[in-house]
Amino acid sequence: MVFRRTFKTIRSFIVLGSFCCQLSRVSAQEIKIDDSVPSDIAQTMRRDLKNLRKSNLVDNDPETRRIMGLDVLNANSFNQWLEDRSVYMVGEKFNLETQVYAASSSWSFENPGELPEMDPGKKVAPGGKVQTVMTNLGPALYFAGKLNNTLIGLRLTNGDTISMTSPRLGSFQIGQGLFSGKETIDPAKPDALSNSLSRLAVYFHEARHSDGHGKSLGFFHAICPKGHPFEGYNACDANRNGPYTVGAKAMYTFIKSCTECSVAEKEAMKLIAIDSENRVLKTKAASHSGVDVGSPEIIQTLLDTYKLLAQFETDPAKLADLKKKIAELEAEIAGLTGTSDSQDTPTTDWDAAPEGQR
Repeated sequence: MVFRRTFKTIRSFIVLGSFCCQLSRVSAQEIKIDDSVPSDIAQTMRRDLKNLRKSNLVDNDPETRRIMGLDVLNANSFNQWLEDRSVYMVGEKFNLETQVYAASSSWSFENPGELPEMDPGKKVAPGGKVQTVMTNLGPALYFAGKLNNTLIGLRLTNGDTISMTSPRLGSFQIGQGLFSGKETIDPAKPDALSNSLSRLAVYFHEARHSDGHGKSLGFFHAICPKGHPFEGYNACDANRNGPYTVGAKAMYTFIKSCTECSVAEKEAMKLIAIDSENRVLKTKAASHSGVDVGSPEIIQTLLDTYKLLAQFETDPAKLADLKKKIAELEAEIAGLTGTSDSQDTPTTDWDAAPEGQR
């Protein structure tokens, strides 16, 4: 009965969309792909990770290093950061309900009784149908175990087992949106590097959920406030160093470093990064354009993107809409003249130090 209640808790956390594990028979230094991942998708994901290891990343943003806690920014440090927070990738049809078990009923969790506050929010995305891109199961399993004082284990399809002793042992479950949603920059070229880099930004977003302890455990998402495009949904961050910030920082790093990406591909990647930045809650109220886009630099990037799109738009109605947005953003920039940076400062950083031992 206790474990059934624990599993119900796990499911409720996964619905929130924000989500560790001690290996028993698998290396903790390399991300593994479970047999539940279809072979063609597994091959693509291995190529993604290979692209990361061989990339020539441009290190010209101290804020990215600060947010991610890196001394240097290069392919090795980025890859190590991801591997430190990720253990397994499982398929969309991986049956979590039949694969979890009680590994110990007497486990001593760190920071007992200190848990992050959760708000269930809404269950569906704006516009109706939900399309999951990727979910980090690990922190949700660890959190549920801590809440019920039960160390949870996970059986992989290939026979490996994991005991959830830390949120740092992330287990990423692939969703249908990873290969069919906006993360696909060039649908006509499935093997395009831009597609791979876009998915990698998602991996980094999910890996941030493997961080935190006590109140910051799991870096769970927050409810988007009134006036936000995702108002009422668990689709924002109440911190300035959370999953959406990390995902955006990773994407900008990839954009700067991709010498074979076209201008159009880079602009599409920028839009994804901007969308992530828009999910980071600010202290300032929503902008005149109806979207809290944050700093003048972000607004300028969005403005440049709309101007680029307008050059190639042939539909009169869509062109008129783009021109309206351009005018609103130009007014936004003009309105920011003379304002202090503190008005655009997001909420505080959360402590990313992990809980438990991997």
